[in-house]
Amino acid sequence: MTTTWIRRVSAPLRIERSDERLETLTVDGRAFAYQDVGAGPTVILAHGSGASHRAWAPVVAALRDRYRVLTPDLLGYGRSEPSPVNARFHPWSDLGVLIALAERVDAPVHLVGHSYGGALTLEAARSLGARVASLTLIDPVAFHLMRLHMSSHPERTAAVYRGITTPTRLIAGQASPSPARAIVDELVYILGNSHLRVLPGAGHMSPITHPAEIAALVAEHITGTHALSMEEERMIG
Repeated sequence: MTTTWIRRVSAPLRIERSDERLETLTVDGRAFAYQDVGAGPTVILAHGSGASHRAWAPVVAALRDRYRVLTPDLLGYGRSEPSPVNARFHPWSDLGVLIALAERVDAPVHLVGHSYGGALTLEAARSLGARVASLTLIDPVAFHLMRLHMSSHPERTAAVYRGITTPTRLIAGQASPSPARAIVDELVYILGNSHLRVLPGAGHMSPITHPAEIAALVAEHITGTHALSMEEERMIG
């Protein structure tokens, strides 16, 4: 660990908009819209609360020449199905769409999540295991991790996440709120194959305020992970 400063799936349907084409995916009876652009290794981007796939637009523009980029609208955002007004919110529907998109790809995918999307992506990595080639978590709001220190069995709880062996890059804004940074630091401690990059001048909304830097950090991590995988295969062979 290092720290460095710097379900049920239906067939897809097309939704036509004046400036873009979106696909739809039905997971557990709920309709999700998602953007699918570019070609190459697959990267799935999960947005935070109050956003949509459009929050990733500058990042997608920087990545799409090298990667196939999938950006879903989570439940209640963008063109996805509205959240039920008089029903309990079930975050596993959002988790399900990330897993469903990953399972549609023939090769391991690269998962990237910001804020709420980062918490979802962390859980998706637990479920998908070896199907995840790399994991990038940007200020993930996995607040349940803060309860570890109050738990009577903190190591047992942390062990659930220590099972994630995927190469993981954690990104924190230099000016991110203290609770968000505390979660990042906890994950650096828990995840054995992880490291931290701190983005100077950025706050919690770095994918929007610093998209070029975020895209570069994501691409760098993917490239480094691929190079390490190739070296491991060479040594085994």
